[in-house]
Amino acid sequence: MSSPAVRPRPLSPCLACLVAETVAQRKTLETLATRTGFGGISMDATGPAFPDPADRRLAYFFFHCMVGNDLLRQTLGRIRKDDRLRFSPAVLIADECSKSDVCRYINLGFDDIVVLPEAARVLERRLTNQLTTPVSYFETSTYFGPDRRRSQRLNTPSTVGQKAPGEHRHVRYLVQRGAAGIEILRRELVISSNPAPAARPVSLTIGLGL
Repeated sequence: MSSPAVRPRPLSPCLACLVAETVAQRKTLETLATRTGFGGISMDATGPAFPDPADRRLAYFFFHCMVGNDLLRQTLGRIRKDDRLRFSPAVLIADECSKSDVCRYINLGFDDIVVLPEAARVLERRLTNQLTTPVSYFETSTYFGPDRRRSQRLNTPSTVGQKAPGEHRHVRYLVQRGAAGIEILRRELVISSNPAPAARPVSLTIGLGL
């Protein structure tokens, strides 16, 4: 009697890229990626790891919270400026995180902030949501990344969404990630006017070609 086929885990076709500075940090991230079923792990002994140009798997970037702030910002900026990687999930891994820290990481452009310890099955489900749920990304003159308005739900003071009077423009993307890559479902130019407090704001959305 043959044994039942083993069902592949959702993240097995994906690659985990580790952003760490020490052996201990890399070990924490490597253990997390292994426990959640990633089919490949990319690490670099000297700093952040990036996928090989020939590797077409969807890359998740795991950042250890203890990496230096400059390295964190530079690596995230490099990802978001790379046409092939810019929609890749960027996940911050922390041992502890205050509300203000969570808001800071959201405003930097992280897709998710994971505070350990977290059960492997729960974490795997959270990471898989990045594959199964379409995600909105925003591009302005100073920012590219997921919707930062999530920080407002934490009831923590934030300047996100507080616009100066005048016209403001941004491009909004709706993207669907998959194991074989990323599909842009919709791309729109949003033009909004933020007048004096007594007047009503006006917004215009224009569909753009893909």
